[in-house]
Amino acid sequence: MKSKPIGYLLISAVILLFLSAGYVPAAENFDKVSIYGGEVEHIALCHDKPEVMYAGASHGNLWISKNSGKTWSTTKMRDANTSGSGMFAVHPEKPGTIVAFASENGRLVRSTDYGETWTENEFLYENNISIVKLEFSPDDPDTVYLLGNNTSEDEAEVYISKNSGKTWSKTDFDSDGNPGMDLCVDEDGNVFVAVIDAEVETFLSWDEAGSGTLFMSDDEGDSWEELDSVDLSANGPILLHSCNGTTAVAVHGDDPNIWVTMDEGDSFTAISAATLDIQTGFEFAVGLDGESVLLNDFNGIQRSTYAAGTGWADPVVISTTEYRIDTSEILINPEDEDDIYMSDGYEHAFFISTDGGEDWEISNEGLDGFQVQDGVKNKKGYIYVLGRASIFKSEDNGKSWDKVYGYNPGSGTVSGFDGGAIGVCEDTSKDYVFAAGDSKLWKSSDGGATWDTVLEYPHDYLPAQDIVFNPEDKEIGYIAFNDVQADDETSEKYIYKTEDCGETWEPLNIKTMGVQALAMDPSDPEVLYVGLGEVNPWDNGKAIALGGLYRIKDTGSSVSISKVGLNKTIPYCITVDPDDSDILYAACIESLSDIYGPVFVSRDGGATWDEVATDESNESYPWNNGGAGDIKVTDSVLYFSNMGGVFACINAGLDTEGYQNVATNAEVGGVQCLIKGSLYAGTDTGLWKYSGDLKFIELDTDSGQVKVQGGENGYVNPSKGEVARVYFNAKKSGKVTVRVFTKKGQLVWEDSKNTSGEEDYVEWACKNAEDHVVASGIYIVNIDGPGISESSKIAVLK
Repeated sequence: MKSKPIGYLLISAVILLFLSAGYVPAAENFDKVSIYGGEVEHIALCHDKPEVMYAGASHGNLWISKNSGKTWSTTKMRDANTSGSGMFAVHPEKPGTIVAFASENGRLVRSTDYGETWTENEFLYENNISIVKLEFSPDDPDTVYLLGNNTSEDEAEVYISKNSGKTWSKTDFDSDGNPGMDLCVDEDGNVFVAVIDAEVETFLSWDEAGSGTLFMSDDEGDSWEELDSVDLSANGPILLHSCNGTTAVAVHGDDPNIWVTMDEGDSFTAISAATLDIQTGFEFAVGLDGESVLLNDFNGIQRSTYAAGTGWADPVVISTTEYRIDTSEILINPEDEDDIYMSDGYEHAFFISTDGGEDWEISNEGLDGFQVQDGVKNKKGYIYVLGRASIFKSEDNGKSWDKVYGYNPGSGTVSGFDGGAIGVCEDTSKDYVFAAGDSKLWKSSDGGATWDTVLEYPHDYLPAQDIVFNPEDKEIGYIAFNDVQADDETSEKYIYKTEDCGETWEPLNIKTMGVQALAMDPSDPEVLYVGLGEVNPWDNGKAIALGGLYRIKDTGSSVSISKVGLNKTIPYCITVDPDDSDILYAACIESLSDIYGPVFVSRDGGATWDEVATDESNESYPWNNGGAGDIKVTDSVLYFSNMGGVFACINAGLDTEGYQNVATNAEVGGVQCLIKGSLYAGTDTGLWKYSGDLKFIELDTDSGQVKVQGGENGYVNPSKGEVARVYFNAKKSGKVTVRVFTKKGQLVWEDSKNTSGEEDYVEWACKNAEDHVVASGIYIVNIDGPGISESSKIAVLK
């Protein structure tokens, strides 16, 4: 195989950051790419100045609009707090004052200048309180309430601040050991709190709300009354909203519905005779006059109205089309009830209606929270990125982007790509693109202009991470599936093959466990590497059955499979070095008790494996951040991403310094994929591009001369007293360092010598740093000095 020198230069127009024997890009050189949309968990506005609105996502950021949501800009929330916000409240009279929960680090923070600067309040974090709701009182604008679940005390707790969030005190609320789900405050200052019968946890599911209790306080939390005027024995209260004397509570359970009180909790009335579809994505709001309720469930946008003497009418669908989005909030403009705003916690981020909720349009310019699931660059230089339900394309190396696939929010159908993959055909004469998700594979033959479904898996599975195409026979490609709902070891034909560039697909005639990763050997495209095992991604990546790394040989006429190694692991990400296919990398789950873990390297085609060298003293030690999100290799640089950021090292396993942190989570978010060719990082906060002109140039080795001399038979036999002599001819005087590594990349021995710039040599007695004679085998010798940066090999045989 082609040998590579230890040192490479990474040339950048902006900065050169030294890493071991090469250079890698610095974190400050990653710029945000303007692809708009993504997840928004919460929206809020200033009551007296409603054109000022905020939108936020826990892992993303906090955005602000000063023109009623027409355009958005990013606040300094993430810069100051290394977190976005999925819960916050805006002062009713002061649009620049906002109290927010920094969701990623559990802090309560406050800004009085529209999110430019932030101060922190320690009490929330110090008391292990997971925030549920923040809400200012319409009756007293400087009073704000906080509902949180204290996981240490197993209690829901309510706090009050009378100075707009500067200081807080605990109210006398007692949840009897149950978690709180929501809080609201009506125009008279009455505080309502919804509690469900369940264990107190940081993250609660609506499905846990089988029953619950509704509480009310009319004295700022000094005393609380349990409202028994609504029967919640079979239904848990999950959402609350109040306006103009009317308070409504949505309940989840055996009889999901919305109950409404117009007399401060003395009596409640259900608004619907029919069962509402109250599940994830459901939201509602009470109208400005207190005599209507607007809601969105999977039946569409609906409205229920109240008439004196008649009561509440069943909800009526008012939208012209069905909006199947993951609604996280509905807001009504307090100055114009026809202006309604709706956030999308799935893909589009934000919607506006100007006709009372009948028609809606996406309005997310500046909301750059698009979540990138996967990405690829084809031979033409076109880049495709896969979101949760959309695909964007750039034909000018990321300068501009067009959406080439995306669901219509009014169509009633959503093609989900969560856990999916995107791939391209290797044929440069074609612009074929493939996107997988929701047990299906779509193909575009015209660069994304039109799409057709070309494969549907017969069961409810999601595709594995990879779609690969043969670089030599470009009609041939593969995709693998895995059972995300498996609770035991499975055996299915999970791998599909096409021989006509993706028009038709047939299962490869081989049964395996669930395929967690798929890679092709670039030097022998008949060889596929697959990582096998069963994993439940919804249970924190819990491993169910261990498989290992396997090699598939597909000659076209026969298919065989053999185990390569990594026993008692699940390789969930595999990369083959494009310059030396003997070098394999695999990110693995190491046992049934582990979640996603370290990256292993093999330098002998999979015969032996070692964990890639890492610097455990580094605070950003890679395996402490959820394992590999993606691994890519290009020009001997290994890039590794996880929820801590992006890491890189030169010739992983041959350098002892370990990883260099290229970008942190605080800067770019949780990295979900890396795209080679331009070095893009796809994260849960959007797409980021390295801003320099990346290219790798091999160091000039012609100016120096290196020769390694062994024993009389060409190899070194230390039992006969033979030594290895490393000759070098430096270009000028200076220090020359000679290092000896095992083929697997472990440093064995090193020595340095000052040279005058003439031919010289260093002897190695075939001993390690502990002065023990090394084992027989092939060793790599690296020489670095003035004008020299070369590698060679030597054999030791005892």
